[in-house]
Amino acid sequence: NEVLEQIKTASNLLFTPDEIAVIIDLPSDDVDQFVKCCNYREMEGEIYKAYQSGRLEQEILIRKSIFVAAKNGSPPAQNMAAKIILNAKLK
Repeated sequence: NEVLEQIKTASNLLFTPDEIAVIIDLPSDDVDQFVKCCNYREMEGEIYKAYQSGRLEQEILIRKSIFVAAKNGSPPAQNMAAKIILNAKLK
């Protein structure tokens, strides 16, 4: 559980799975498997959940900031918000 919390915290700070492997002192032979576990739901449920949960929590905060700035008239934020909306429509 402690390692899962470290994974979630590091992913919340937008470290890549490769970087997190270094942070949690994963043996180099296990890094490829760990990266797959972070990115593919089918591999390892708990690692996937910890990594994606941390990353998505940060994305929520960033998107909220973008939309607030866009509503307040920031042209760069409006462009980013438009891209987020378009991307959501495409999915």
